Amino acid sequence: ALQGSFRLAAPEGVVFALCGALAGEEVTTVDSETKDAFGELCNMLTGGMQVRIQDELGKIRISPPLMVVGKGHRTRLDRRCQIVVQEFQLEGQTFVAELQFRPKEW
Repeated sequence: ALQGSFRLAAPEGVVFALCGALAGEEVTTVDSETKDAFGELCNMLTGGMQVRIQDELGKIRISPPLMVVGKGHRTRLDRRCQIVVQEFQLEGQTFVAELQFRPKEW
């Protein structure tokens, strides 16, 4: 029913805090477990959106998350998409959840 993407972007300190809360232990490095935990957080958020909107819009398939780690990364916006951005604060740092979407028939 929709084409689009979901992006969760966070500084390292926020990633450590979120993944630590999910894992129930302190996280201090970006390793395979941290990447898995952050990917799972993305899956949980995307799945929650899917459940809330698919009754109205029809079946929505979700692909596995793509993890990008490092500084200075940029993403492109599809100008044909509607964009919803929500900023959050955690421990004095800002992180962003962004949903880009458009109906397939556009």
